[in-house]
Amino acid sequence: MSRPHAHTKRWRSSWMPKGKKQRRVLWRTGRVIEDGAGKKALRLAVYQRAEGRCEVVWDGKRCNKFAAWDGHYKGDLIHLKDPIKGHSDEPELCEWGCHSCHMRRDHPGPQFGLGRAS
Repeated sequence: MSRPHAHTKRWRSSWMPKGKKQRRVLWRTGRVIEDGAGKKALRLAVYQRAEGRCEVVWDGKRCNKFAAWDGHYKGDLIHLKDPIKGHSDEPELCEWGCHSCHMRRDHPGPQFGLGRAS
């Protein structure tokens, strides 16, 4: 019977959070960072605001394609301002979009390395 390494228990208990992670508001900037349940609630709020339709605007016109909550034509939660650059997870800073508009506008070009193109 193998026993766990002695350092594993100490390593996990030293920095990993205990229990459920919750929504955080950073005190310096006021930035809101949502946990998994918070992201789902954010996604639902933006989906309901859009009434299941794509909100991406091309040449002054809204795409307005059906973008379902889940399934084959699933829509995407699109951040208008990148959360990695310090912007909040708030409905005002997000929009609901179909997958094709999201990829076309925010992630143009091939999404793979040159070595895998063949």
